Amino acid sequence: MKALYALLAFTLLFVQQARAAGGGLAASATSVRSSEGITEGETREVHIAFGETLEASLEKMEQGTTWTITGPASAGALVVGSGDDLRRFVFNSPGTYSVGVQAASHVPGACEHAQAFDRVVVHVSPVRMTFNLEGVRLSEPIRSGQPTEHIKLQVPVEVAVYDGSVAEIELADVRTAGVGTSVVAHSNSAKLSLASGPHVLEYGLTGKVDGEAYIMFDLVDNIGRVIGYSLMEKIQ
Repeated sequence: MKALYALLAFTLLFVQQARAAGGGLAASATSVRSSEGITEGETREVHIAFGETLEASLEKMEQGTTWTITGPASAGALVVGSGDDLRRFVFNSPGTYSVGVQAASHVPGACEHAQAFDRVVVHVSPVRMTFNLEGVRLSEPIRSGQPTEHIKLQVPVEVAVYDGSVAEIELADVRTAGVGTSVVAHSNSAKLSLASGPHVLEYGLTGKVDGEAYIMFDLVDNIGRVIGYSLMEKIQ
């Protein structure tokens, strides 16, 4: 049994590290989960924050692929490029952008090139949230089989607002993953008014964990991206 728990702990840690490796946020521990895969001929919606790239949203581009970016007038002129530079392009201004992509050997209607796709719509938020996973705290430990309604989850976050104003942010519930867990963290406020700078988000827990287990909290930022945080202590 101890070996099974150790394996579960390693698996949760591996998932968090794997997410972090593909993450689009600044913090190295941060991880972002994205299901925005691209297939031929499709138009897809991608959501990022200002100052970020598409590295977490698009697969590596092949040489010979050309692309164009058009966006709001405030973002400047048309951008044209080729290859994997698209994934490294920094969207410094908020707004909605259209990215047209053409593979070198692509013929419309053909399936010769798995990486050929037509258009990506990039929604760039004027508010960026970066979770400080190293500072995540529970007001007290979660105990196996015990209710959690009296426990608070505190999550430090760095907020950046493009125009320096105060942003109205609605926080989604934080769900958990793991064997036997029904724990959910709810924000103490339906809507928060946050200016640029450091803040501490507070959530109240509900549910419980049945049996001994390792669990992961799925934090959600202001544009719906999920960042996994593994609770390294085993619930007992």
